[in-house]
Amino acid sequence: DGAMPAFRLCDQSGATFNAAMLRGQPTVMSFVFAHCQTVCPVLVHSLREAAREMGPGGARLALVTLDPWRDTPAALPALADRWSLPAGAHLLSGAPEDVCRLLDQLRIARERDLKTGDVSHVPIVMIVDARGRVAYRFSNPPSAWIVEGVRRLRSDL
Repeated sequence: DGAMPAFRLCDQSGATFNAAMLRGQPTVMSFVFAHCQTVCPVLVHSLREAAREMGPGGARLALVTLDPWRDTPAALPALADRWSLPAGAHLLSGAPEDVCRLLDQLRIARERDLKTGDVSHVPIVMIVDARGRVAYRFSNPPSAWIVEGVRRLRSDL
């Protein structure tokens, strides 16, 4: 039905981030991890570009780790800096069971290599509307698609 499941994670500032915080304005949500050398750097670049194009107040940005075993809450501040996330972006992690439950509920396909810790995944971007419901779900979208999706939601406000 598009409704976001209940969840409670931690962002790079140590603040709690939950499903209720997705309400009030569109949110661009994606799923990445620090050790990724292929898909994630390109995806993070597209998300930063979309945020730049939308400008302040365009949409909230929330990135959920696919690797909560290594991308712990303590590691998030350095990772947010390394990725040059825009002001107001939330990089989210938490207890592995909490992160994995959210990923499963959102049907984020992934496979973790238990030897290396690396995660094979599809570069999913979801746009959540101001009511906290998933309005769009893209696989590896260009920044223009993200901006257009948010624009369409904002015109509905």
